[in-house]
Amino acid sequence: AIRGVDNRKVGLTQEISMNAPTIPPTTSGELKNSVNAPNKSPTDPSHPGHPNKEDTKKHMKAPITAPTYIPTYEPTSKPTSKPTSKPTSKPTSETTTFGQVDTNNPIFKMISSSLGADVLANTDSPAFSSVRWMINEDPLVQSIIHDKDEVIQRFSLVATFFSLRGRTSVRHHRLMYSDKGPSSSVSHETHVSSSSANNEIQRALSWEDSNWLSGLHHCDWDGITCNSNQCITKLVISELGLEGVLPQNGLLGQLSCLETLDLGDNNIHGQLPDSLYTLTNLKNLYLFKNDIGGSISDNLTNLTNIENIYLGENKLTGSIPKDISIMSNLKQLSLLKNQITGTLPSFPRNSLRYLDLGYNRLGGTLPAEYGKNNFRFLYLDHNQFVKSIPSEYGRMGNWKLQELWLNNNNLTGTCPNAFNPIWILTLQTQGNQIEVGEDVCKLSVLTGRGELTQIGADCGMCDCTTLCDEDHCY
Repeated sequence: AIRGVDNRKVGLTQEISMNAPTIPPTTSGELKNSVNAPNKSPTDPSHPGHPNKEDTKKHMKAPITAPTYIPTYEPTSKPTSKPTSKPTSKPTSETTTFGQVDTNNPIFKMISSSLGADVLANTDSPAFSSVRWMINEDPLVQSIIHDKDEVIQRFSLVATFFSLRGRTSVRHHRLMYSDKGPSSSVSHETHVSSSSANNEIQRALSWEDSNWLSGLHHCDWDGITCNSNQCITKLVISELGLEGVLPQNGLLGQLSCLETLDLGDNNIHGQLPDSLYTLTNLKNLYLFKNDIGGSISDNLTNLTNIENIYLGENKLTGSIPKDISIMSNLKQLSLLKNQITGTLPSFPRNSLRYLDLGYNRLGGTLPAEYGKNNFRFLYLDHNQFVKSIPSEYGRMGNWKLQELWLNNNNLTGTCPNAFNPIWILTLQTQGNQIEVGEDVCKLSVLTGRGELTQIGADCGMCDCTTLCDEDHCY
């Protein structure tokens, strides 16, 4: 082998040469004739080398020129693995998936741009489960894709479903109260139960067995009420054994038309989300009988249209928002059985008729200014209040007070006797060191002088001796 010769090319040349057509040798006579022949074109039929028709047919498949050792590149039946050398005029659009979701889908883009990319960053979150369901399974979403507000509302409801998965734990009956106030015939410990918006609905199935996450419009899902513009005004899904936390990442705040939110009597934990305080159209908030912790934000006062707030029987801590008195539409407030601390703030003087702060850790003295409030029902029992009951309390509610519960505190002194005997129904002062005079006892219907039907006081501190048993005065 000659130094520097590529043996691979040599072999290739030999192989191709073996397959090339054979050219017969030229005799000296033929060479002489070709030299002396006139100068004719090779295409001329009279040219010695021009083939006749038969030869043309015979040798049509023969190569025109001698083959080289480099093979030609002919198109194959299969596409090459390499891209074309020239770019196309438009870039190709490749599908990008993230957690089994096409991120180029218009629904994904709409939600991400409206709520922020962080909302869909966690593939294990209720928010991501919601967008995955809407893109891959929701049979209705294509019909509302043109309406951004409807898409966001539907997404917020689906996220609520995934945040609070239901289970079969529905009771057969429930206690009710009216929008005008809780009935005085129901005991204080149990009269907070559910909103009147659901009085006629007795659910026998769990939430998962309802028509949520179906092809129906979300305004037709169980517990949902919308206005004429298809904007959700009521979300009532109470007493369903729901577990989990309230929707996070601002999702609850997307229900901007919401007037009633009732998730009472479930097993919800976590804290009250900040987006709750952005629902400026909210009138009724019922989250009682859950396991919600944390504090109540001072932003509660942003709910300027709120009328009824029931957050009783949770694990709320901290103090009552100090500026709550500016909530001029507030009619009923219940924080019963929490862990609220601090002192009593000022409350709306004219609108607030029902206030239940029983079973907390509130302390300090009872504000005398409450005597000028229009309370009809006031429950301050089982706290740590000290000193005496202000005499102004006898005129509370413009002499229309119906129930006053001050029992089980550290109060001392005497009980006011200025209560209007026509209105007051129940007075509870036991569990203190409060003296109850005979004039207060005479408000009882038993003497025919009024409508005081129940009084609680400590024996030995009460002059109503005819109404005492071994433990209490009645």
